[in-house]
Amino acid sequence: MVIRAMLVVTILLVCMGLPALSCAADAAYTPERGTPERKEILDAVRTIGADPADNKPLDMIFVVGHFKVKGNWALIRTNPYSSDRMNAYEPIDALLQKIDGKWTVVEVRPCCGDCEDDPDCSADHRYFRKLMKTWPEAPADIFPKFR
Repeated sequence: MVIRAMLVVTILLVCMGLPALSCAADAAYTPERGTPERKEILDAVRTIGADPADNKPLDMIFVVGHFKVKGNWALIRTNPYSSDRMNAYEPIDALLQKIDGKWTVVEVRPCCGDCEDDPDCSADHRYFRKLMKTWPEAPADIFPKFR
């Protein structure tokens, strides 16, 4: 009888925890280092600024500040460096969408002089708010939170 009661309690606890697990599975997440998904997304970011005729991504590494994925959408904020770390490049903020099974950069934040005179670009919170309006199908929880 005690074993049966323990079994019933265990089943109830597991069932009560399942909704929480399904909610957690739906949340935006950061792909772990070394995973194929992370590599695919970073490889897509490496194509920014590359010569399309070469069909070859730029050889760079990333220091990632923000990286969130949910469904077929990803947002990354990163500081790229040459693979030997001797050269730092301009920061990259990129929105990606998985289209036909391939991660594709759909929007890149303008850089430097292209952005500094536009308050909707130069101020982080305004830029991401505008990006969310431009791409309403992108999940809100992949974007950075600003107060």
